[in-house]
Amino acid sequence: MSLLDRLERAFGRFALPGLSLYLVIGQVGVYLLGALERLNLGLLILIPEFVLHGEPWRLVTFLLVPPPVSLLFIAFAWWAFYFMGSALE
Repeated sequence: MSLLDRLERAFGRFALPGLSLYLVIGQVGVYLLGALERLNLGLLILIPEFVLHGEPWRLVTFLLVPPPVSLLFIAFAWWAFYFMGSALE
């Protein structure tokens, strides 16, 4: 039995089906809210000092912050991330 089979057997029950789709949808939502100036993206970025001072949501929300590049590149990155994530799943 290979290492990956043993890991799948031990931790497979914790897997979230469709996780890459949820992350892409979350990033699209955060991008739209940031573009419409309804959300301050600075509140979502992972800054360890702020986490230690009582902002624990930053441990999860940094995954939803889209990269600060052009919309065309972000759309391609979202497509590639979803494509690779669903293939790995």
